[in-house]
Amino acid sequence: SIVIHYSSNTAPYYRDPGFSCSINAYNYVVDGNAITINQKTITNTTPANFNSANTNLTWSVADNISIAKANGGGTISFTANRTRTLLNTSDANVYHGSASAISWNLARIGLTGNASGTTAHGNSFTAAITNQLVRDMSCSPDVNHPGHHPFIMGTIDFTPSGKAMRIIDFGNGSCDLNATVTINNVSHSITLP
Repeated sequence: SIVIHYSSNTAPYYRDPGFSCSINAYNYVVDGNAITINQKTITNTTPANFNSANTNLTWSVADNISIAKANGGGTISFTANRTRTLLNTSDANVYHGSASAISWNLARIGLTGNASGTTAHGNSFTAAITNQLVRDMSCSPDVNHPGHHPFIMGTIDFTPSGKAMRIIDFGNGSCDLNATVTINNVSHSITLP
């Protein structure tokens, strides 16, 4: 099971400034992979009494998670600290005020932050978002997976231990599955899964 613990009665909803929660997993297994949430906290960091016309909703997200892969396949672990932003908070079709739920199907979400961890083979890595990642929830370019909303903009510097940095560029905002990976100044076009 996954349990969400809410810490504030004065800010009970995700959209409320000051909202905070922690998330824990108990005996949570997916396809034989055991997922342990050592820490996951989400805090709405939007200023109280904000004006949605000129201030976006923001959340800080901190993770410390490990995944023991099925059949002795090793353990993946990572920590991450990110800021999530509702980039179109000013759109009345998306954010309807504190009394109503956000229309996430129309949301544009920005993500900044960094992560580090270890692969299932014991190799360490770091990742830093160098230009805000953007996900448009109304964008779903894969007709076979209509619920998949890829990043359409932004860059990540991903560095595996002992190897050259990979710069992953998700494009210019077009609703597609295209990205570019650059290693040692050599760029490769890829299609996102």
